[in-house]
Amino acid sequence: MAKLVQLSEAASLALHSMVLIAQSHNHVNVNILAQEMGASRNHLAKVLQQLVKHNFLKSIRGPSGGFML
Repeated sequence: MAKLVQLSEAASLALHSMVLIAQSHNHVNVNILAQEMGASRNHLAKVLQQLVKHNFLKSIRGPSGGFML
């Protein structure tokens, strides 16, 4: 079967993380997302910061922080 769309790893991480965040009723920590997705925490954090920069997500700083739509 041929792929319909070819996404970069960063784009795939962005889409999947936004779906998981949307399903949550609270903010989601990057460590939890990385573990659930089997992704590098550092790479995912960079992708999520780009999503924040472009106003797709909001971030909450601190030990109990995370990301939300």
